[in-house]
Amino acid sequence: MAATLTRRSWRELSHRKVRAFFTVATIAAAVVGLWLFAVPPLINGAMAERIESDLLWDLRFSPNGVVLSDGDIAEIRALPNVAGIEARVTTNAPMRAEGRQMQAWLIGVDDFADQEVNAVLISEGAAPRPGEVVTDAQNARTGRYQGGVGDEFLIGGSPTTVSGVGASLEFSATVDDADPVFYVDLRRLQEAIGYDAIS
Repeated sequence: MAATLTRRSWRELSHRKVRAFFTVATIAAAVVGLWLFAVPPLINGAMAERIESDLLWDLRFSPNGVVLSDGDIAEIRALPNVAGIEARVTTNAPMRAEGRQMQAWLIGVDDFADQEVNAVLISEGAAPRPGEVVTDAQNARTGRYQGGVGDEFLIGGSPTTVSGVGASLEFSATVDDADPVFYVDLRRLQEAIGYDAIS
């Protein structure tokens, strides 16, 4: 019985090729349509999870030339509707790696183990110690810097070792348009630039 039905199906398909083509095309279009309807909710869900895990900020201030003390930060934290605050220092520095000279964007993180806003999540390796940096995962994906954990290069003429690979929604997104991004200890960065923006 099954063999008879199979033979009949193949005979129908082979004798009516145009109808068979349109039937298969209609079924394929329906499957693709269902998949397309499923994609936006999946993307929205994944993005919402990433925003939550990265503690993405709702409000950002970029004061230039302002020194923030621990007391200033505590006062901001105590304001109504402030769930958290993270003070960061960013700067550019000359970098020599992979046989070429380029600019690196350095992000100073106060405490990698306790970040309230815009967390830098380390996926491989460890938080940086003196003379070390965490490279952003987007550096390798975009070809800005291909090095991984244990690799060495020069920043501002000083030997630097990659201690880990990490990412941040805010800073990872800038790698395509700017320079390679590296995360460093905030105090070491302020010592290197000779300016305490956060005291």
